[in-house]
Amino acid sequence: PFTTFTHTTTTMLYSQNKNDNDNNNKPSIQIFDTLLLLVSYCIQFLGFMFSLGILLNVCGYGYRFSGLQNGIVEIDTLEHFRRDAQFQREINRSGKMMKKAEVREVVAPAMTVEEVSSSSPLLPR
Repeated sequence: PFTTFTHTTTTMLYSQNKNDNDNNNKPSIQIFDTLLLLVSYCIQFLGFMFSLGILLNVCGYGYRFSGLQNGIVEIDTLEHFRRDAQFQREINRSGKMMKKAEVREVVAPAMTVEEVSSSSPLLPR
């Protein structure tokens, strides 16, 4: 009896599949199914990466996307990332201070009218 039930169920499922295949041959349905599958894989991958990131943070590690400089993802301790961020802030701050100092040096001191007229060959003396 069990074999007969399985055979009947399989036959029934096969006949339903055969009817479904007639409708699934449309290109729009195949494209939609492919996109749905692609989106499903992307969401699963992002969920896995998010879970991995949380696990790294719980264990005292961090990650950042550094582009092609040091690979695509850089994984290191949280303390190292904090020190590196502080170092970058200090470099940016000192760079701004250097630019302000350069601007002060570039600005010429004010000249009096006599100095301008005596140094210019175009103005009458």
